[in-house]
Amino acid sequence: MSITWMDGFDLYNSTYNGAAKGYSSFPGGSSYATGRLGVGQCLSASNAGTKWPVSAGSAITNLSFGFAFQVSSLGNTLVTFWNGGSVIDSLRINSSGQLQAYRGDAATLLGSSASGLVAVDTWNYLEVELTRDASAGVFKAYLNGVQVLNLTGQNTGASDIDSLQVYWPQTYKLDDLYTTNTATKLGECRIDTLRPSADTATKDWTPSTGTANYAMVDETTFDASDYVTGASVGNKDYYDCANLSFTPASVFAVQVTTLAKKDDANTRTFRGNIKSSSTEGNGATRGLGTSYSIYSDIFETDPNGSIAWTATSVNAAQVGIEVVS
Repeated sequence: MSITWMDGFDLYNSTYNGAAKGYSSFPGGSSYATGRLGVGQCLSASNAGTKWPVSAGSAITNLSFGFAFQVSSLGNTLVTFWNGGSVIDSLRINSSGQLQAYRGDAATLLGSSASGLVAVDTWNYLEVELTRDASAGVFKAYLNGVQVLNLTGQNTGASDIDSLQVYWPQTYKLDDLYTTNTATKLGECRIDTLRPSADTATKDWTPSTGTANYAMVDETTFDASDYVTGASVGNKDYYDCANLSFTPASVFAVQVTTLAKKDDANTRTFRGNIKSSSTEGNGATRGLGTSYSIYSDIFETDPNGSIAWTATSVNAAQVGIEVVS
């Protein structure tokens, strides 16, 4: 199993939002509210879709996802499962607060949960496990850790899934989102955003002002008014980060996120890295454009031993950037 997408929505603002990360649709003029657990921020939108790829743009048969949501009304489709421009499956919340699974865009009802599960203006955590098959499909849904749909032997469509979309015609809030490429949920997840807090001995890039590199990249939300620059192949910057704000029972992954661009006409590539003890984990090499984009790399294991992350190893890790070419 691989985690293919994760987002806590903590770093976005009106200038740099999910459109720069790779969402194929993201609410225009989106706003942000305090996160569901009273820290960070969540996405707050109305009558707009939030759509993301399930597996690096490819279509897959099995998937799971989870996210926290809040809606201001009942009686509409919340999640649609896509292949290209076609809706393969969907999940609806009806006016009675039931979750209802459908094949197509609320076309053929596959099954319904009990009534009264979803109330307006209340945070819930939803997880779905889907196996796409024309006769042996599986659609399972969990709300706040409790299974509310268990549909097997279903026709869940003839085409694999390449993207997911959350949509609500009135105001909705979204937080702590993950997606995997197997039909196995992770359990309720929380994404904690840690920002650089100090320089380390590896300090090759140049700050736009002052002498503290980390202070150029420690903003609460993305800000390009100060920055670090690197030009020589192999130049690296590593930063210590603030500790986790809570002690998790499990850490499924660490994601390194960077806002970056090039400032000349030459081909420029970079990658985001993570260092645990003395062992480095390298993200994907990215070709830069002349406008800022958001790049994320997910590290599901601690590179120091290829073992599961712990709160201790996350707190001790360093995050960095490297000039590749």
